[in-house]
Amino acid sequence: MKTQIIQGLVQYSLEHEKSPVNVFQLAKFLSISEQEFYQYFSSIEAVEEAVLTQTWMEAFHALTSDSTFSGFTLKEKLISLHFGWVEKLLAIRSYLQWRMKDWKNPMSGLTLLKSLRSQVLNDLDSLFKIAQQNGEIPDRKFLDKLSNEAIWMNTAFILHFWLNDTSKEFEKTDACIEKSIGLTMDLIGRNTLDQAIDFGKFLFQQSK
Repeated sequence: MKTQIIQGLVQYSLEHEKSPVNVFQLAKFLSISEQEFYQYFSSIEAVEEAVLTQTWMEAFHALTSDSTFSGFTLKEKLISLHFGWVEKLLAIRSYLQWRMKDWKNPMSGLTLLKSLRSQVLNDLDSLFKIAQQNGEIPDRKFLDKLSNEAIWMNTAFILHFWLNDTSKEFEKTDACIEKSIGLTMDLIGRNTLDQAIDFGKFLFQQSK
């Protein structure tokens, strides 16, 4: 029923070119009671936030359920995840372009992305911990949150880019995903910063 409510909101919004005014209106459109609606969502705004979050969760679950996914590097996991997510977004592209038409700056805060941001950060944290355990990326406790935020901002940027992409089969978005995540991984992976930290530790040990 949760998925049905989300799909109903998208359909209602596209057919009427406006969001439902209240829960009663959406519930009537779906032929369910308000009581049934409130078993899954607290408001129309909560459903609107869930539209993006649901597609992300579906993409994440599909990939992590694949036996080959665990053998990917973190970079490969992130690229595959964003490819899969964008593919699922195609089903609601018209709705998102209408609903997010005023989203001019991908780095600006948007209420519609609040639930998505929490979900992305939670899922990324699990991927980062695995990568740290494998020694693939350094465990920088003081920078972990910044690293997660960097990937989240990357995710928001990709979404914004895709919404405005008019290239054939969204080939520019494919390139954007690969290049932007590649750059972000260069920044948060093992790099000059880690060499500087290791050297600092070495000098500290020598001074004892």
